[in-house]
Amino acid sequence: MILDTLDQSHRYHALSSRFEKSFAFLRKVTADTPPPGRYEIDGEDIYAFVQQHRTKPVAERVYESHRKYIDIQYMLRGRSTSRRMPRCTLSFPTGCRWRCGPGSTRSFIPTMHTFPPAPGVNRRRS
Repeated sequence: MILDTLDQSHRYHALSSRFEKSFAFLRKVTADTPPPGRYEIDGEDIYAFVQQHRTKPVAERVYESHRKYIDIQYMLRGRSTSRRMPRCTLSFPTGCRWRCGPGSTRSFIPTMHTFPPAPGVNRRRS
């Protein structure tokens, strides 16, 4: 997992050109644009889901898993608290906890679970 700010995203361009393209899209996001929806950044290879929602109570959340895709989450406003743990040690309520605020980014790498997942997300990924 990479936890940083959008201002520091240039440090991760060397990992993959996909990071550079993804962060370029995020730099254009404002409170008003684009509206919620799915946006192709580089066809089906790189895409974004713009979402607006309120954080759910912990009791209503389930684990989110990242097995195939890298999931970059950008918090434009508000706050979120999550936990992270390797899949092989998946248990609740253990795991590393972190808090994110406006301008922060979270990049989840495959083989990780998070709990609670991103605000408003209530599903399992395969």
